[in-house]
Amino acid sequence: MYGPSALLFFLQSIINSRHEAHQDMANDGRTVSRQQNGHLFLPRRFQRRAILIWLKRVHAWTGFWGALLFVLLGVSGILLDHRASVMHLDTGSPIEVASLERVLPAGEITSPEELTAWMKREFNISQDPAPVRRAPPRAVAFNGQPQEQAAEWNVRFSGPNAAITATYLPEANLLRVSQTQTNFWGIIKSLHKGGSMTVPWILLMDASGGALVFMSLSGILLWTRMHGPRIAAVVLLFGSTAVTLALIFPMLIGATVE
Repeated sequence: MYGPSALLFFLQSIINSRHEAHQDMANDGRTVSRQQNGHLFLPRRFQRRAILIWLKRVHAWTGFWGALLFVLLGVSGILLDHRASVMHLDTGSPIEVASLERVLPAGEITSPEELTAWMKREFNISQDPAPVRRAPPRAVAFNGQPQEQAAEWNVRFSGPNAAITATYLPEANLLRVSQTQTNFWGIIKSLHKGGSMTVPWILLMDASGGALVFMSLSGILLWTRMHGPRIAAVVLLFGSTAVTLALIFPMLIGATVE
């Protein structure tokens, strides 16, 4: 379908693009005029070819490096945004796969720290738990009669794919343990929230967030006149900011809308 002339044109375009790139690097001291490139949001003293080439390349490589993570954050963000009852997207609930009740020897567990250490050793759990929640004895009503609810300690070990929860009654030495597993979409949402994740994953998410911030700022700086006049860019930027604030304000606690 494509003859030798088309192939020759393709090769010539590659050669020309490489020649122009080398020429741009050689002219790093020359300021690009506003009429040529029109980088409206970049100060004139920074409109040098070397700076523009560096900014474009870092912008492009940052997007390529974080492409998969950006897709992950985007998909999981949509799922988390629709987890409530309004416009709910059902991605499935965690499923209980195992449960256990066990009476421990008296005096073996005397503190929440001993409980978590015992569970990690007994059930081969590598993760650290969330802070133990301690509920003291309290008065409750059962069938219209006043009763006393026993004290309990609640422990939770969470991972992106599963969770182990336990309730311990110290007065009865009774331990109730259950294990739940989640599906693929639940794992994606857990990775986004970052709960109970390791330090390397947290740092990777921080790097992804920094990459998104850099791409946003560099995208604004590289916005050229070919996309429209300066007034259109200002209206678009402040208009989107105003719409975002208008949507957030009614959701603030204590805010009133006339």
